[in-house]
Amino acid sequence: MEKHEPLMIRLEFTTEESAALLAASSHYVMYAKQHPELELQEAAFLLEDLQRKLVEQVRAASQHQGGWCVSQLASPDSRGATMTEDASPIFFYKVEEKYGCFSNFFPCNMVVGAGWWPTVEHYFQSEKFAGTPYAETIRQAASPKEAAKLGREHTFPIRPDWELIRDEVMYRGVLSKFQMSPSLRNILLKTGSRLLIEDNQEDEYWGCGKDGKGKNKLGQILMRVRAELLDRLLTEESPH
Repeated sequence: MEKHEPLMIRLEFTTEESAALLAASSHYVMYAKQHPELELQEAAFLLEDLQRKLVEQVRAASQHQGGWCVSQLASPDSRGATMTEDASPIFFYKVEEKYGCFSNFFPCNMVVGAGWWPTVEHYFQSEKFAGTPYAETIRQAASPKEAAKLGREHTFPIRPDWELIRDEVMYRGVLSKFQMSPSLRNILLKTGSRLLIEDNQEDEYWGCGKDGKGKNKLGQILMRVRAELLDRLLTEESPH
């Protein structure tokens, strides 16, 4: 039988395509490991290697793709404070509603450090148990709702510094989410200077709380990320 050399194909993807492929391959790897009788382990190992390479590509490309161009947005003033005439607050909560992309449950395929997560919620909850096998269990949760449930069960002890670092962890997750997705980034930037409020009446810390007097930490972090991304845009667009 004639022996053929293996066919080598070089594939190049955009940031969002790479992230989508990461999501699909992760689900396959999980399925293969859960069903050893199907003899899919070899393919799973190959996909895990592909995932590692894609993580590096996504991280490298996320700073250079997506048309970070001020001219694509509504014209800002000298500080970018009035990108829209509407000054009313924006309330967000459920993924399926308008501005649902601001929710931590919104699928976004993000890379932080050396890991990939399908949502900010997966990342945030897993960081409670960073460096433990349970963190990986949360990362591979089938949905953000499941990830939240696992993170709140306290089956394993939460890292002792969690209360001190949780805001920064949330910030890193939200920043990565909007850095890596041009479409989500533009939605956020087009909100201009409008107040962003998580309409979670059950959460006095991350949301607005029952009486609307909650700390709204998630909304504050979104506005911080918005300001930083806009500053970066204006810096890149300014003449040198």
